[in-house]
Amino acid sequence: MSGNDNPNNEYEIFVSYSHRDNLLLIDYFIQQLREAAKLGKISLSKFIDEQDIVGDWETSILSHLESSNIFMPFITPTYLESDECIKELSTFVALARRSEEVKLIAPVFWKTVDENELPDNGYSREAYRYLNRVQGITDNGKKDLSSKDPEAIPFVKIFLFLRRSLDRASDTLQIKKQIAENIIPELDSSLRRHVSERLGTVLPPDDDVQVQAPAPVTT
Repeated sequence: MSGNDNPNNEYEIFVSYSHRDNLLLIDYFIQQLREAAKLGKISLSKFIDEQDIVGDWETSILSHLESSNIFMPFITPTYLESDECIKELSTFVALARRSEEVKLIAPVFWKTVDENELPDNGYSREAYRYLNRVQGITDNGKKDLSSKDPEAIPFVKIFLFLRRSLDRASDTLQIKKQIAENIIPELDSSLRRHVSERLGTVLPPDDDVQVQAPAPVTT
């Protein structure tokens, strides 16, 4: 990574997923990505909520949302329908936008999503639009990575994409002293309501929120 913000090249991934999706395949994806990172002399630790957290669940989740550098949501219809998943996304963004550390959102477009079939509940469609504003991980532009043979997924290429994205986030942070809007966009009003109440007042007024046009999703 560029800069001296992380001289040990150690980064933590917060894996955000719906418990209704196949955790075994998701865990395999993360393990292979971590192996690819080792080739680049990068240490990627992971946090996955596997429903075996001891103690206060929300405190543990919040702690890892704050400590993680990379928020990696596995995008599926059930993920976008989950209030808890959107709460994780919104809370990470609220923390990251005010952090002095390198932060990144790297959505994995895991299953095909038809926005028109998502419930009109005030957050599912809004979250999908938000995630399409940042560069994510697809199968050559096809947003259905879970349908690909796991052994054919180019994990080295995905790691290189993450490394470039972290470099860009680090460089921007050193220059602007804050996370850039094109790396982690600010939340709109619909998603702001899903930030954990434990954070208190960390968000700017609604008038300060600026919404950008969607950016291309590439690997």
